Amino acid sequence: MLKNPGKADLDNDGKLSGYEKKKGKAIEASMAKQDKGTPMKDERSKFMGGGIAYAGGGRAMKRKNGKV
Repeated sequence: MLKNPGKADLDNDGKLSGYEKKKGKAIEASMAKQDKGTPMKDERSKFMGGGIAYAGGGRAMKRKNGKV
């Protein structure tokens, strides 16, 4: 059962659909892990290849002499 079903009700109709229940449970489980101090995985770094973000977002930048 959800601890806070009011927050899980996305369309504010007073009823929880199967999707809203599953999403609410997943969010509550994630927040419980976070409260315990368990580090959260950052999947974005794997998706984006990690590394450092550079000015220009990876586009070819002009050199000082004007060539790409």
